[in-house]
Amino acid sequence: NTYVYLLDKTLIPGSEIDDAESAFNSQSGQGWTIDVTFKSAGLKVWLRYTTDHVGAQTAFTLDGQVLSAPTINEPITTPTTMVSGSFTEASAKSLADSLKSGALPLDFEVTSRQAVG
Repeated sequence: NTYVYLLDKTLIPGSEIDDAESAFNSQSGQGWTIDVTFKSAGLKVWLRYTTDHVGAQTAFTLDGQVLSAPTINEPITTPTTMVSGSFTEASAKSLADSLKSGALPLDFEVTSRQAVG
């Protein structure tokens, strides 16, 4: 399936990311994940947004392409957010490297998703 995402405006620019690292989390059963650490201003926006949008889907984008579209499981109150999904080692590292670049605009409000067959 191919998914079509309807994105809203950029909520947090990539310049508000302090760091991003991929890691294998065998204890949590999450597999490969990405830990994204926000700077102060980005964290304030992310805290407010994740508190108000638990259960909603969000997206990391680069040049209009969705790199990852995780669901917000709980309010994020710490500077570091763990992004989990069906990542391989290569895809987790690639997303972490893209996020670290700082040039990545992040679009966070996905209004709908439609599978196209």
